[in-house]
Amino acid sequence: MNNRFIDKNIIGPPPVGKLHYSSYVKVSPTPNQEASFNWLNIDFPYWHTHDHWEFYVVTYGSFTHSINYQEYTMQTGDACLIRPSDVHKLSYPNNKSKGHHLAFLFTEEYAKKLFSTLDEKTINEITSGKLLNFTTKNFPIAKIIESTLSLSRADITVEEKNQKTKIIIDALFSDFLMQRYVRTSVFPKWLSDFLLVLNDPTVKASTTELAKSTPYSYSRLSRVFKEYMETSIVDYIKHVKYKHACHLLTNTDMTILEISNELYYDSISYFNKLFKSFSNMTPTEYRKKTKAPPDNFLAK
Repeated sequence: MNNRFIDKNIIGPPPVGKLHYSSYVKVSPTPNQEASFNWLNIDFPYWHTHDHWEFYVVTYGSFTHSINYQEYTMQTGDACLIRPSDVHKLSYPNNKSKGHHLAFLFTEEYAKKLFSTLDEKTINEITSGKLLNFTTKNFPIAKIIESTLSLSRADITVEEKNQKTKIIIDALFSDFLMQRYVRTSVFPKWLSDFLLVLNDPTVKASTTELAKSTPYSYSRLSRVFKEYMETSIVDYIKHVKYKHACHLLTNTDMTILEISNELYYDSISYFNKLFKSFSNMTPTEYRKKTKAPPDNFLAK
């Protein structure tokens, strides 16, 4: 076994026998940097874990990826995000198979930077143990190979290579997030058109009148809309108007009454009550908390 790996006893499945432990400082070509990569033109059919994160990207051929208690096939263009806690191996499906893959390695410290803009729920899902496989759609495999090959030039410094490797890792992470957590629109055209109308916070028509632009009666539309959007038409409109009110309170000098009128609320008291139901603040309190000081504030 490669002496870069330290044998460590493992208790229970999925591996049988010994688990090989991969340390970032030993497997990374640049152990003093937060990110690096390895070109691997062979399989790695040994159960192992490590103290860092990895993106596995298959650049040619196919592999059987066994990870934790699951096994699946990875083909050209497939990728997987590997956590430090994962136990896995990469092997050829049969003796005649061949394949190449790239392993992008990054430290726990850099992973925290990647996660810094995510909410707690998404972070928990990523770190929970679920299989994190995806296909390199938004960052095509040819571009990944080309970008990584460009880092093999002799005139690139270690620091520059590290920075550009991070850019590739960031792109892979964005691709992963887009596929996992950004819902692709599967709306019928009538619903997309209907949402465009609802997203105008100053629309004056009643919901019954708006429904006439769809193929459904209002009662039927209400049920179909909720199936797609998981909220009612009325609540959707309220939220659109609330977000617009927040924008006006923060970025304009319009009075509360003027904002209420622009959103076609007949009663300012109703507007205040509705706004507070979303923010736990009155419009006046929200404005005091969020409105930026005047340009000459520091000069005073």
